Amino acid sequence: MDSVVDPVVDPVTAAAPRPMRADARRNYERILVVAREAFLEHGASASLDDIARQAGVGPGTLYRHFPNRSALLDAVYRENVDAICAKAYELAQSEPPFEALAEWLRFLAVNMSAHQGLKEAVAEENLDLTVWREMYYAAGDTLLDRAREIGALRPGVEVPDLFKLIHGCTQGTENSPDPTAQIDRILPIILDGLRAQPR
Repeated sequence: MDSVVDPVVDPVTAAAPRPMRADARRNYERILVVAREAFLEHGASASLDDIARQAGVGPGTLYRHFPNRSALLDAVYRENVDAICAKAYELAQSEPPFEALAEWLRFLAVNMSAHQGLKEAVAEENLDLTVWREMYYAAGDTLLDRAREIGALRPGVEVPDLFKLIHGCTQGTENSPDPTAQIDRILPIILDGLRAQPR
């Protein structure tokens, strides 16, 4: 993530961006760090009061930033989406097309594997992920388009296909003692299927 301080938008009301004071932003960021771990461990039932206490703020401070559980969970999920999308655009600028796609898919798979608890919490809370899905798809399309342009991608591959493949990979390795090692074993097989075959 870059270090530019952007205005924070309320994830529920989507009000106009408003700059935060430095202390308010520190509180906001501490809450998100603690909340991510709490949701990973306890799912959507994580105690908001416990999150506030561990973040070193009062419940009132937490609720000023996040008026309800859905708002907090949405903000945590959005941070993860932002990181995945930022990685895609970074790779698009720095790596050859197919290598960029391959590296992003590994990043995506490892991230999804590490955040299974967050995914389950989002499902429990029944959040609307339409906006975040569109962000994912736009980032993935950027990499697919580059690979298509040089003829490195097999015909007919679309972003939803990528997510289904990576979802299957992470689901199939989640009970492994070392999920990342298993991802590194399976992903090259997926990449071989995505690569354009010589005529």
